[in-house]
Amino acid sequence: MDDSAASQSVRVWNPGDRIDRYELGEVIGSGGMGVVWSARDTALDREVAIKVIRSSARPEPMQLRLLGEARAMARLSHPNVVTVHDIGTVEGSLFVAMERVDGGTLRDWLSSVPQPWTEVVTKFIGAGRGLGEAHRSGLVHRDFKPDNVLMARGGVPRVSDFGLALELNRAVEAVPVGPDPAEPAVSQESHLVGTLAYMAPEQLLGEKLTGRSDQFGFCVALYEGLYGVRPFAPLVGEAVIPSLLSVIREGRMTAPLASSDVPKRVRAAVLRGLSFDGGKRWSSMDALVAELERCMRRRWRLLSASLVGVVVWALVALAGYWNAASPEGSRVEGAQVAATAPLPVIGTKEGKEKALKFMDEGSIQYNVGRWQQAIGQWSLAYAIYNAPEFLFNMAQAYRQEGNCELAIFLYGRYLWTLPNAKNRDEVEGFITEMESQCAFRF
Repeated sequence: MDDSAASQSVRVWNPGDRIDRYELGEVIGSGGMGVVWSARDTALDREVAIKVIRSSARPEPMQLRLLGEARAMARLSHPNVVTVHDIGTVEGSLFVAMERVDGGTLRDWLSSVPQPWTEVVTKFIGAGRGLGEAHRSGLVHRDFKPDNVLMARGGVPRVSDFGLALELNRAVEAVPVGPDPAEPAVSQESHLVGTLAYMAPEQLLGEKLTGRSDQFGFCVALYEGLYGVRPFAPLVGEAVIPSLLSVIREGRMTAPLASSDVPKRVRAAVLRGLSFDGGKRWSSMDALVAELERCMRRRWRLLSASLVGVVVWALVALAGYWNAASPEGSRVEGAQVAATAPLPVIGTKEGKEKALKFMDEGSIQYNVGRWQQAIGQWSLAYAIYNAPEFLFNMAQAYRQEGNCELAIFLYGRYLWTLPNAKNRDEVEGFITEMESQCAFRF
């Protein structure tokens, strides 16, 4: 069958058409292998995404690839992987019904506003977990990049586009791609699959792929997210693939676009995943993700230590409070009172009354711009009656004072303590504001 006949054998779909029980809405995405539509599952009354092959594509190879994607994704059940609901054919077209993810792609998120390294690493940890689950299921993605990670509600990353997925230890026929490092290409001479800029050296060389091959692409994307530029670029005027291989082998990395606060340990983890020799990379995606999680725990330990300082400060202030209230007025005796007197039990009427008194005094200090005094009073309130609103108040004061790390930590702790807070959107806005204005330095 020639190209024109193949093209005519595939129906052109329009909004309002029905594919099986799915009513098409609008086109929400497209790629080399198909078009993605928003759709409504009329049987279950839910919104889904439908992927069908392009009308101009050669039906047989494209349908095989789409079928391969559906089967690969259907084998995975993980919160960081897009869920496949259904697969079928209608009027010569193969379709896959998937959960609809409306938050755009990870690339959209990265390019929307400058993101702090902590948020970038957090998002990639989620995507890495999904990729690791694919590897445990015996699949290599072969085309991991920010465009192939969708952002679900709440900012949860979900790996998608397993159209090029390869079962471990099984050879498949490669689909031709071309020379542009940033895009899947169409060279008839190449037997590569994927996107050149994110390919591991063994993928560029057409050798056997493993989970460590995906790890390389993951680290290219993470480097790009952290530093605003891909780590390796082909030399101008030279053939793309030989040039990329040479640059990677020699470790000639592209310098970050600007100064960076990314910790050395995070950078070291990424660079290890970018090793030319797959044997020098992390043993698995799980191992890399575990290292990134350790880096993040270290950061939170530092913030927690700062919070301990707040509590200690509160107890010192509390000692001063009891000292002033003691009849003897002696600093030593007052300190002894503070050391031995029991704190009001959390939840008791006495504790709440004292806490509210400190809270009111803190509000007075806050309203006249005395941030430290306000923090002191609210710290006292939280020390004897740890209601979530005291965390919020302290966060507000630290925000006014410009202390990014403690403000973000306390806002986060507030939302963790009170997940259904009515002002959740407002608090998340404060966190975003602080993250965009301030840089973390460790």
